[in-house]
Amino acid sequence: MVWRKPNQQMPTKNLCGTIKHGGRGVMVWVCMSITGVGNLCFIERNMDKYMYLDILKQNVLSSAEELPLGTAFTFQWDIDLKHTSKICQEWCLLSC
Repeated sequence: MVWRKPNQQMPTKNLCGTIKHGGRGVMVWVCMSITGVGNLCFIERNMDKYMYLDILKQNVLSSAEELPLGTAFTFQWDIDLKHTSKICQEWCLLSC
């Protein structure tokens, strides 16, 4: 991860080209804040709402504790169906 100021060009030493590897993608779940980066989770297969819930259970609160954020944090996600599933929303309401 490279931090830069707004309107500042990305230094070429921090860029790398794309690599073709047979059409498979790599997904990564990460927690980050102004105080640093929390847990990093590589997802090597198709993810469903149950796998996403397991990732949340294993990583959100421990990352918040390590960073240290305590309970003063905002958990954000996009509108992917896994993220907006009822079980994931309920877990966040009860746990975060």
